[in-house]
Amino acid sequence: MTFHLFYLWLPSPEFAIARVAERVQMGGHNVPSETIRRRYHAGLKNFFAMYQQLADTWRIYDNSAPGSPRLLSTGERTIITTVVDAPLWDSLKGTYHG
Repeated sequence: MTFHLFYLWLPSPEFAIARVAERVQMGGHNVPSETIRRRYHAGLKNFFAMYQQLADTWRIYDNSAPGSPRLLSTGERTIITTVVDAPLWDSLKGTYHG
């Protein structure tokens, strides 16, 4: 079985909270702000600590702008094969890896 991971990144928990509020206005379900804040940081930590090494291939996208998500980085398990936005990738790794 092959495991492909697609991670949609947002720049902050507050950005994610605003996205949920927009979704609720369109009839979607709500998620409490505290849950979003907790999951935001946990999700990034888990990506670097667990998910990345389990995924046969992975891609992280910047999903902060309208339209299509923008590719940040790709890899195969712990091997990074592409980095499109090195400053952002380095910041995420520095904050959430290890």
